[in-house]
Amino acid sequence: MLPFSRLKIVSVTGRAVLPTHYLLFPASNFPELFHRMPELTRRLVGLLADRIREVTRTEQQREKLASLGNSPLGSLTS
Repeated sequence: MLPFSRLKIVSVTGRAVLPTHYLLFPASNFPELFHRMPELTRRLVGLLADRIREVTRTEQQREKLASLGNSPLGSLTS
């Protein structure tokens, strides 16, 4: 889970196809990490902003496609 996210519980399933290293990092350590590494805060907020833009764009595209299916023009193109 990324800091500044409002998610409280994240459930993830993954499968590694190659030998893999991973890190579990307690959320309670983020404030100290941000204090020691201010650049990390900027990068994580940037990642969240990018993710929000992408999700918004995808939702808008779905809405447009759904509205075409309900319009008279949608029935002409089918």
